Amino acid sequence: RGNDATCTAQGFFIQIGTVACFLNVSLAVNYLLSIKHGWKDEKMKTKRLWFFIPPIAVGLLFAFVGIPFYDNMMLWCNNSARYWPEVPV
Repeated sequence: RGNDATCTAQGFFIQIGTVACFLNVSLAVNYLLSIKHGWKDEKMKTKRLWFFIPPIAVGLLFAFVGIPFYDNMMLWCNNSARYWPEVPV
């Protein structure tokens, strides 16, 4: 059995899981640029932070902004805001 605090924690960590999706897209773009477009390692090193910082920042932003809205959603706790199903995350 849980309470509001454990529900909020579970919702937060479920939302943190979206970071993996964003990082996957970033890695796909990284491989596209290096394999298809022939970017060399020197050029990739200068851009490497841009492949990792934005996906992590966006995932953390969504997780922290949703803290007031995490609530029980039958099977698990997640964002229960009325508009949330329309947000593509």
